[in-house]
Amino acid sequence: MTAPAAPMRYTPTTEEARALAALEAANCATLARWYSARGNVKAARRKAVQLLAALAVLEGVLHV
Repeated sequence: MTAPAAPMRYTPTTEEARALAALEAANCATLARWYSARGNVKAARRKAVQLLAALAVLEGVLHV
């Protein structure tokens, strides 16, 4: 019996990474606003932090 092959790693292209970061940023911004409108400050803050992280990734990808 042979050992299973190691899982293949996929590296996204620059365009794919930009698209994913933009989608994540838009999603986090929408959810942060939604939580904020409902008075859920903790969840809104958590999503705002995720939004900033997504924007940092997007900025890093754009300046490569």
